[in-house]
Amino acid sequence: MLTGKVRPLQAGTQIGLASANCSIGYTANVNAFYGIITANHCIGIANVTGINVYQPSSDFIGTVTRVSPTIPFNGTTCNNSDRLTCMLVDAAFVTTRDL
Repeated sequence: MLTGKVRPLQAGTQIGLASANCSIGYTANVNAFYGIITANHCIGIANVTGINVYQPSSDFIGTVTRVSPTIPFNGTTCNNSDRLTCMLVDAAFVTTRDL
């Protein structure tokens, strides 16, 4: 895992969030916004945007702007306490200033 300041950003680079250190999965372009994809569970709070993401060196990377929705697995209303009827897509998009 890459732990120092890395530019351009690339998969495997360590990032720090409020709850954990994780890594970048992919760089991406979503609706003309450049950013990175990381695991939603790294954010620490499900389905929350506006959280800043840094490299361990305290270098600002970007802000969480999209999180994966809870998707009904069998056509019923998803109840987060009932993991048998739904699944979580574990992804978050972090909008960056530069890649």
